[in-house]
Amino acid sequence: MYIPSKPTRYGIKIVMMCDNATKYVIDSIPYLGKGTVPNGQVAADFYVKNLVKSIKGSNRNLTMDNWFCNIPLIQSLLHDDKLTVIGTIKKNKRELPTQFTDIKFQNRTSDTSLFLFHEDFTVVSYKPNQSKLVTLISSAHYDSSIDPITKKPEIVLNYNATKGGVDSFDQMTNNMNCSRKTKRWPLCFFYNMLNIANVNAYVIYIHNFYNKNKNDEKPMSRLQFMLSLHKELTNEWQRHRLSFPKINRELRTNIQDALEEKQVAINDKPQHGPRKYCDYCSYKKRRLTTTYCIECQRPICGEHQIKKCLDC
Repeated sequence: MYIPSKPTRYGIKIVMMCDNATKYVIDSIPYLGKGTVPNGQVAADFYVKNLVKSIKGSNRNLTMDNWFCNIPLIQSLLHDDKLTVIGTIKKNKRELPTQFTDIKFQNRTSDTSLFLFHEDFTVVSYKPNQSKLVTLISSAHYDSSIDPITKKPEIVLNYNATKGGVDSFDQMTNNMNCSRKTKRWPLCFFYNMLNIANVNAYVIYIHNFYNKNKNDEKPMSRLQFMLSLHKELTNEWQRHRLSFPKINRELRTNIQDALEEKQVAINDKPQHGPRKYCDYCSYKKRRLTTTYCIECQRPICGEHQIKKCLDC
């Protein structure tokens, strides 16, 4: 998709549901074209109904923007799935009266609110300034409570406090990610799956850390956690590559440095490579050799090698 308002204008659109407190990704659905949504079904209803399957009946609250919010969906979530909703709603909904959507209605002043009550939900029209009007709907509020200091309705305050889960998750993955430049969309999507797994793993690590450690110890930062996770995921494969007897010497050294292990050749046999002068002989002898030390990789001739039996 092409969305010019996003930092990455081209990409695969993924609709996801995140926990607002921890930024843990609960579920996500990629948009794969027109065939993603079944025929005859509203796109917003399709995404929301599929994303909330894992939290049905949990009496939790969903915070959504105006692309997802519609009154039949909110009523269905409340009665069938036992889930409440707080979100902005588009002003072109036929259920909203004119005075809710007209910014010039009766010359409304700034910081004023109008409420509309129904047995299943409450709608508020809030005018923060002379040039802006926002409409919100909530199935978790049933009164016209307004904060005396900010003069904002409680619905607006709750929406502002819980609306940033997905945006904060996107910011976390953009600041620290494992993706690489590629022209293949499947690989790009796989990198995104790794980024999601990284964030979720770190959330679980933080919760387990504070549940087990009651002292003043500090957990690893997210960067340290990602580096340690990378090492643990690649150690087994690196050791497997070291078991190959004909592996490139430079690659073997790099792997051993990454594993922080002593460089030891397989079967304790001298390694061979291109012809070079022996490091221990005088330069006047000009003695060439293809044998290298198994530990320091220096070229050595037959005079400076140590022979050992199989038992030693």
